Amino acid sequence: MQVRRRASSAGSIRRSSVSARDIEAIQRAMQKQRVISNQLITVLLFVLPTFSMFYAQLIFMNSGQFYQTLISLFRPPFLLPPIIDIVAWKIVAVLLSIQLLFYWFLPQDTVMVLSTSIGDHRKAVNGFSSFLLMLLLFPLGAALKFYRPDLIFLHFHSIIGCLAILAIFTMIILYVSYRLGDQNTIDSLNEFFFGVEIYPTWADIDLKHFLRTRITLTLWALHSISALFHQRHLKGQIEISALCLCLLQLFYIFKSLWNEDLMLNALDSRRAKCGFYRIWGDLVFFPLLYCAPITTIVQLNIRISFPAYIALMLIGTILIFFSSFVERQKYDFRIKKGMVKISGNDPFFIQARYKTETGDGAYNLLLGSGYWGFCRHPNYGCEILIFFCFSMFQGAKAAHFYFPLIFLVFYLVARTLNDENRCLVKYGSSWCQYCQRVPYRFFPGVF
Repeated sequence: MQVRRRASSAGSIRRSSVSARDIEAIQRAMQKQRVISNQLITVLLFVLPTFSMFYAQLIFMNSGQFYQTLISLFRPPFLLPPIIDIVAWKIVAVLLSIQLLFYWFLPQDTVMVLSTSIGDHRKAVNGFSSFLLMLLLFPLGAALKFYRPDLIFLHFHSIIGCLAILAIFTMIILYVSYRLGDQNTIDSLNEFFFGVEIYPTWADIDLKHFLRTRITLTLWALHSISALFHQRHLKGQIEISALCLCLLQLFYIFKSLWNEDLMLNALDSRRAKCGFYRIWGDLVFFPLLYCAPITTIVQLNIRISFPAYIALMLIGTILIFFSSFVERQKYDFRIKKGMVKISGNDPFFIQARYKTETGDGAYNLLLGSGYWGFCRHPNYGCEILIFFCFSMFQGAKAAHFYFPLIFLVFYLVARTLNDENRCLVKYGSSWCQYCQRVPYRFFPGVF
């Protein structure tokens, strides 16, 4: 373990007060807890699809009427979305086909992906240009009378049903390919649910990244635009609150795909394996969460005050910009191995050594300067506040209308605790010292 500040003294840095024996005991305990029981995974395999269908029925079919949705649990078709919808299948097929063509034939940039598992490597990307073309093609097709501009909004519940079938089909193919291949295999429920491979590739396509960028984010953007057209069709005009939320969400997606290198270097992308939970999440669960706020606004014709939506737009835009600066600062620091200036000064960092899976020695640099000197996960804090802005466009509503925000908070807290447990196991006393240097997780002085 080494504490470093280039060209400056590190003597004032407080050392870890945790003994080596305590560290070893904690590491053993953490390693025992890392495997989730088969019983819990069985429950999750049932609950995740069931809740997804319940939430889809609640928000997208019943306009948030909880009692009516509960009744549908006991009446045919028992929360199942209408999957025999030719229009919905056409939308999914066209979206996939166009995205595949864009992926293969549009010009590509090359970005560096930093990975401790398979090593640093370069990756070709063109997600941003694909996204812009999709945003142009969708209204163009509507203008040429090929389809109604609110088509995606009208058939979104059925689209979710189609994507659910696609998620199951994708997982079956992945399972069969592992069974027939030589490199990976799924031998347990844990591996089926969480995956065995970080970067599964089909036809030179990174499956995990393709689903997140080409399906989840693109469908979210197209649904938001379609929702505006639907509101204009029903009310004769587009309400300012719906327009502002749509623009803010499009800007968030725009930022994410413009910084595709940051997406690929996010901890979730570099560490999470591609199992059932990831495929179902990207194709079904996250599209439901992302599209819920604007659906509620359009269905219930929600209006908020002029100062409120101006404030939400302004705060949300600033947070989206700020989140990019936060993530870029850490990426530049890591890719340049700490040889950068932050706010004109040499950065503070801890050189945390660890053992690779092959037993070789390696190290990572834990940044404790700039934005990352205030808290350990400032990017997560930004995400929570951004989705808080999205949710507040709905005004004062029942708690289930804010489920996307509530889920995001619990999801990021759980991910943070899991990641930090993993870091404690991996880095030992170096991680304890880092946590003493940067004691807060999301918000300085709060958490």
